[in-house]
Amino acid sequence: MLQFSRHGRSAALALAGAIVLATVAPGVASAAQSVSKVRISGAECEAAMAASGESARKACYVIVQSGGGTQGVAMAAACYVPPSYTHCGSTWVKSQSILLLWSVTATATYVRNSSTGKVSWTSVTCTQSAIGYTVTITWCGSYHSGLPDTNYGSNFDVSFIWKGSPITVSHGMRASVNGYTGSSCCLQSW
Repeated sequence: MLQFSRHGRSAALALAGAIVLATVAPGVASAAQSVSKVRISGAECEAAMAASGESARKACYVIVQSGGGTQGVAMAAACYVPPSYTHCGSTWVKSQSILLLWSVTATATYVRNSSTGKVSWTSVTCTQSAIGYTVTITWCGSYHSGLPDTNYGSNFDVSFIWKGSPITVSHGMRASVNGYTGSSCCLQSW
């Protein structure tokens, strides 16, 4: 009967763990989260101050944030990597008023080739929420699918009643995924 000492078992487990990490880790990369603060102006800012009782310093901003990550083929059980692509992943961008009165989130899935920089979007989904406002998504999708400079996002209108009259302010947001590193970049909002 073959027996291992406690030290021998520990060494065997450490070796097995190192093999698993060496096999899986090279294909995994995470995209850092990006956050920016955008000042809104005019009637929307005045309405946000009136609705919240807060000063312009607190009420008149929109927070835009994005994040996501990619998976190598070894970790891609949850998504399909077609021929000529090397990775797949998901990413998101969210725009929301600083007082959380409304928000819009665009979530996208994609495949990319880290050698050629080619990125193709497989889906883009947009959701919204609002308290005291009406948010209407007018466009949700991607540009330049299949190219290195591709991006995705949403256009939307924020509507509210201000001094008895309806007011609508149009917004948009875009984010992109770099085809070589898979990181989210180039965050834009208006």
